[in-house]
Amino acid sequence: MAYGARNDTVDTHSAVQERTGRSPAPVHEHRQTTGTRGMYLSHRQAKTTTGNRFGLEVNRTKTEVQCIGREKQQMKTSLGGTELTQCDEFVYMGGVVSADGLCDRDVDRRIGLAAVIIRNLHSIWKTKDISKSTKVLLYQSMVQSIVIYNSETWTIKEDQKRKLETFEMAVLRKICEITRRDRRRNVDILKELQIEKDINKVLQTHRFTYFGHVTRIEKDRYPNILMHGYTHGR
Repeated sequence: MAYGARNDTVDTHSAVQERTGRSPAPVHEHRQTTGTRGMYLSHRQAKTTTGNRFGLEVNRTKTEVQCIGREKQQMKTSLGGTELTQCDEFVYMGGVVSADGLCDRDVDRRIGLAAVIIRNLHSIWKTKDISKSTKVLLYQSMVQSIVIYNSETWTIKEDQKRKLETFEMAVLRKICEITRRDRRRNVDILKELQIEKDINKVLQTHRFTYFGHVTRIEKDRYPNILMHGYTHGR
C-alpha cells in the first residue's frame, strides 16, 4: 500500500533509493494529506521523518486521508491511535484532487475562479478606449491562464472541452460586443480577434509540453515512475 504524504519534513532519500531501478512498479492509490508537498511513500518509509529528530509531530486533527479509485472504499486509517477523517476531495497546489480520479470538479472550479475575474473586469470589456487586441491579451494573461492552470494533469473528455469552449466564447463575445443572437460562428469570432489557438488547443499544447518534460527527466523521479507505472485490477 503506498501513501502520499503531504508533509514537508519527510526524508525521501530512502524512498527514492528503493524505487530506483525497478521495472514499472504498481501504483496503489492511497493518499494521505496534511499540508504542503506531495510524495508517495511506503508505510514503513512514512514512519521515518526528519521532523521526528526535532520533536515535531503530524497534526492529527488537520490530517485527512483519501482513497482514489473507481469504487468508493471506506478506509480505517489511524495516526497515533486517532482515526483519521476520509475526504472525497481536497485542493492541492491549486487543483482539486477527487476520490474518483476524475477532473470534472477541478475544471468546474477553474472556470468558476476565472468567472470572478471576468465580472471584476466588466468595465474593461465594455470600454471603447481599449482596443480589441489589448483586451484579448488581457483575457489570455488574466483569465485563460487561470482556467488552464494545472490542466497538464487533467484527463480531459469531450464534456469538459465543450465547457471550456463555451466559457471562452462567452468572453470573446463580450470583447466583440456581440451576443449569441447575432448568430456569429465561433471560427469567425476567433478570426476577427486574430486568435490562432482556441483554449482547447492551448491546453493540448501545454499537455504535450509537460509530457515531453516528464519523459526527459531522470527515471527515478516520481512523475516518471507514476507515468510508467500501472495499477492492478480492472
